[in-house]
Formats: sequence, C-alpha cells, structure tokens
Amino acid sequence: MLIIVFFSQIRSQVMKRFLTYFVSVLVIAISFSIAAKAQSETWIYQEWKNDAWVDVEKYILTYTPDKKPSNYESFKLVDGKWIPDSRYAWEYNTNGNLVLFKSESFSTGEWVTTYKVETKHDELGNEIETITYLTQDGELKPRHKTQSTYEGTNIIETISFFNEDGEWQVSMKYSYTYEKNTRTEVGQYVLEGEEYMNSTKTVIQYDDNGNELFEFEFNWDYMAEAWKENTKTSYEYNDKGLLTTTISESFQNGEWMKSYKNEISYNENGDPVEEIFYNANEDGEWVYDSKTLTNYENGEIIEYIDQNYEDGEWVNNTRNYRIGAVSVDEVANNIQLTTYPNPSSDFLNIDMLVTNLGNLKIQVISQSGQYIATVCDETAELGTKQFKVNLNNYSSGTYYLVINNGKNNSIRKFVVVK
Repeated sequence: MLIIVFFSQIRSQVMKRFLTYFVSVLVIAISFSIAAKAQSETWIYQEWKNDAWVDVEKYILTYTPDKKPSNYESFKLVDGKWIPDSRYAWEYNTNGNLVLFKSESFSTGEWVTTYKVETKHDELGNEIETITYLTQDGELKPRHKTQSTYEGTNIIETISFFNEDGEWQVSMKYSYTYEKNTRTEVGQYVLEGEEYMNSTKTVIQYDDNGNELFEFEFNWDYMAEAWKENTKTSYEYNDKGLLTTTISESFQNGEWMKSYKNEISYNENGDPVEEIFYNANEDGEWVYDSKTLTNYENGEIIEYIDQNYEDGEWVNNTRNYRIGAVSVDEVANNIQLTTYPNPSSDFLNIDMLVTNLGNLKIQVISQSGQYIATVCDETAELGTKQFKVNLNNYSSGTYYLVINNGKNNSIRKFVVVK
C-alpha cells in the first residue's frame, strides 16, 4: 500500500521507472554481509542556473544481487561539501518480501528516524498488514494501519485504521472487484458511525490484449444518492503494446473537459526516451508544459533531463545523471567514477565523484602493465570532476585506469578501437 500511495502522486511513467530505483526507493533491505556482490549506484541531481548545470544533491543507492533496494542515502552540497541529508533502509524476509522500511533525516549532527513501516505477509507472499510509525516528541508512535484479505493472490478488501489515544480506529475501507483475475473496480467507503458509506469508486476497462483503455472515477452524491462522474483517464498504445498516450479529463457542467496529456516515445529497444506533458488552455487546446528526456548506455539509464516550455522554447530545468554503478568495495574506498564511451577511438571521458579530501592521481597503463600517461595528479576538492583522455596516439587494445585518492586504489578497464 505504501508504494501505491506514493506512485499515485507521480504523473510521469518514465519517472516512475526511475524512482523504482530510489523509492520502490521507498521500500526494502538485506544485510551487506549477505550481499557480497551487491552494487551501488551514485546519481547527481543538478539544477540549470545561469546557462550551466549546478550540483545540488547526490544520491547513493545500494541494492541486492536480485536488484532490490537495500540502502539509499542523499547528500546536499553546501559550501562545496556533501552534507548528509536523508537515508532509507529496507529489510526483507527469507522469501524476499518486504518486512521493514525506515526513513531517517540528518539533524544537528545525528541521524533521526522520521518514520518506519512494518509489513506482514501470508504464506503466498500477500501483504496482509502494514503499520506506519511516525516520530512525535522524539518517539516513534504507531499512527496508521492497513489490513487486507485475499482470494488467492487477488486483493479483495483493505481496511484502513488510524491510532487515536493508543487505540486503533477504523477510518475507511476499500473493496476490489475482478473479472477473470483482472481488476475492474475499486470502491472506497468511509465509516460513519457503525456503517460504511459510499465515497468514491474507480471503474477500469481493458482491450482484448489486457491493456487498460479507460479509468473512470466517480464520487458519491449524498443528496441525489447516486454516483456522479468525476474524472476519466484514457490510454493509447503502439503496435508493440507500449503505452504512448495518456489523457486525463474532468467532468464539469455536464461535459468532459480536457485536463492534461502526456506522450511517450521509445527507442528501438522499447525503452522510453522522451515524455512530453501538455496542459489544456481555456480554449481546450493542448499546450506544452514540460518534458523528460532519458538517455541510456549499454541498455542502462544514465541520465534524466527535465525541461519546461517557456516563451516558445524548451528550457532546461533539472538533471539527474549517474556517476556510475560500482562495487561495494569501490564505495567503501570512496572511489566512484564512470567512463564513456567505452570502447572509444578518439576520447575517453571520465566523470568522478570525489567524496574525501586528498591527493587524486589517475594514470593509464597498458594490458602488460606499462605506464602510458598521467591523467590527473592534484589535490582534489569535493564534488564531481570531469577529465578527458586523448586517445589519438593510442593503439587498439585494452588499457586500465589506476586511481588513487590518497587512501585507496581502484582499477577501471577501457578499450580503444581504431
């Protein structure tokens, strides 16, 4: 239920995929002692200011071998130094089901728990209970609880509780209707006295391929004792079954009025590369609002750029880019970098995140161990660094970058193709 609530607030289908890394990067964890081959990804969040990208925040996500998030930590850049800001931790049972999620913030020099969620599952792995704790007066206290029942793996009913004066009180209920194991209706009911009253319901329609075509939301009119149309969302797909268009409308004064639209474009691998958002103006025409560009390397996402439409042109807004996916040992050694393109023929770009002060030395050696060149030998400041290696005088073959940050060493392979 935690993921459902969080994702319901995100319009962008592309960003939902991205945030699955960081917030699904809101829910899961396994001990580092178990995850010997766990990986870490470091991302930098930037804002566009004075015609240049400016570092604002850094995110480090560690995940398990089966790609479940384990730990997530964010830092803010203050006076050239990365200062801890917040972190999340996830824990799973032996079946791989989430059992604990914890959120902490860094305040007055120490980590403080802001909330946590405990989850229980049945023998099929269904989530049957969640309890959310919030910190009040320096103490974690239970505030919200859900209990769900199932038929097989289909959720049938969820009851939501809130904690008042140490006692659980029912607040609302959700019911789910299916046709051939496909969810077709969701009802929300509010408890008034001892009776559940209609509140909202959502009706879902599908095409013959099982793709969702329409989602209608109705509100209960207590005076008329009838359901009234509220919103409608329609979906369109390409010939590969990939979602291309989402249109949202609201029912006003007896007719459907346009609200917003988004369109998604894909590359030849079926990965989303551009998502454009539109708003409807007073004349009911679609006008540009914003868009998200997604870039890949070797099939993996390495960059997101958000742009706004201003005065007839697209203007950069924010950027998230990956420094690299590195091993746990590299994270512990505070050496995190990515190289591209790899293989290369003319130049090799090196993007590096410096997380501790000291002398930074980067050298190139051949496959036989022969010294080739020194890329950097200087006292490096904290933050992101970019280097470029000219490969014009290099022969085809395999080479290695040897990186020393004054405390630890790391080696990264790259290939030159002529």
